[in-house]
Amino acid sequence: MRKKIEELEAKIRRLEEELGKTKKALQNTKISCFPCIAKENKINIQDRLFTILDCLPAWIILLEPGGCIRFANQKFRQKFGNNLKKPCYLLLKECSQACIYCPAREVVKEKVPFEIEFKTLDERVYQLFAYPFKDIDGTDLVLELGIDITEKKMLELENIRNHQLAALGEVAASIAHEINNPINGIINYAQILLDENISSHISGISEKMLKEGNRIASIVKNMLLLSKDTKGEKKEFSLTDILYDTLELLEPQFEKEGIEIKTEIHERISKILGNQQQIRQVFLNLLTNARDALNERFPGIHPEKWVKISAQPCCDHGEMMTRVIFYDQGIGVPPERLEKIWIPFFTTKPGNKGTGLGLSICSNIMKEHNGQIDFESVYKQFTKVSLLFPANLKD
Repeated sequence: MRKKIEELEAKIRRLEEELGKTKKALQNTKISCFPCIAKENKINIQDRLFTILDCLPAWIILLEPGGCIRFANQKFRQKFGNNLKKPCYLLLKECSQACIYCPAREVVKEKVPFEIEFKTLDERVYQLFAYPFKDIDGTDLVLELGIDITEKKMLELENIRNHQLAALGEVAASIAHEINNPINGIINYAQILLDENISSHISGISEKMLKEGNRIASIVKNMLLLSKDTKGEKKEFSLTDILYDTLELLEPQFEKEGIEIKTEIHERISKILGNQQQIRQVFLNLLTNARDALNERFPGIHPEKWVKISAQPCCDHGEMMTRVIFYDQGIGVPPERLEKIWIPFFTTKPGNKGTGLGLSICSNIMKEHNGQIDFESVYKQFTKVSLLFPANLKD
C-alpha cells in the first residue's frame, strides 16, 4: 500500500512539473502576430504558426469576447468537431447561451491571464489557461489553452483514498489485535466447558459460544489480512479462499440489510498468480456495488434482494481460465450511462456515495493480472459483472 502511494505521489509530481513548465512558457511569451514582418509575409508565417499549434498535445483556440472561434488547432477539432461556426459554449458545454462567468470576457475586461479547471461532457477534466491576444487587425481576442489533467486528478484522488485506506488499515489492525486476545480466551473457556461432563443445556450454550467466538476470530483474521501491506508482490493463491474470506467479512452487513448471498463455486478452481490484496479489493468493490444497487431498488426486505456469486473453470480461445460472476437484481445502470462506467470519476450512485473510481480501479487490476472484466446491466432489472482469470496449470 505504501509503495503504491509513493508511486502515485511521484506521478502527480511529474504531471505538476509538466503543467508548471507549460504555464511558465506561455506566461513568458509575448503573444502577437509579428508586427515587424512585412505584410506579404505575415500570412505564410501565420500558416507556419498554426501548423506548429496543430502539433501540440493540448487544445488551443482563439476566441472573440462573445464566444465565436477564430481559430482552433487540430487537438480541439478532434475532440469537439470541425464546426467552428458554433460558439465555444455550444461546443464545449452544449449550452444555448454564454456562460454566466465567462473566462474569455474576464480576460478581455481585466487584461490579465486567467486559469480554471472544468469538466467536459465526457467527464474529462481540463486545466484551462486564458491569455489576452492582439490579432493583426488590432482586435482584442483571447487565447485559450486546454490541458487534459484527468489522469492527474484521478491519481490525486486515488492517492488520498490510499492514504485513508492505509490509516484505516492501521486502525483496523490495532483494533483487531485488541479483539483477538479476549476472543481467544472466550473460545478456550467455551471449549473447556464442552470438554467437561455438563448438562445438555449448558453444553448447547457452550457450543453456541464456541461457534460465535470462532466467527468473530475469523472476521478479525480477515480484517488483519485486508490491512496487511503486501508491497505489490505476486504469488500463487486460491481464488476460492479470497472469495470466501471476502464474503465472510461482508456477510454481517448483508444480513443486517436483508440481502441474501447465493454461491455456486466449483470445487476445483485453479489457483492463480497475482496480488491477493488487489484481487480482494476487486471482490470488495463489486460486492459493495451490488449491495448499494440492491438497497437502492429494494430499501426494505424483498424476495429478490439477493446477490449471486459463481466461480467456474472454463476455456477461452483454447486457454484454461477461471470465470467469476457477480450477479445482482439491483437498480442497474441506465442505457445512456453504460458507456461511461469505466470513465474515472463517473458514478451512478446518488449523492456523495461514490468516487467514480471503483470500476476503473477494478479494470486496471484485472489488466495487471492478464485478466478481463465484462459488465452487463439492464436498468431496474439486473447487473452482471464477469471476471476472467488465467488459470495456473501447475495445479
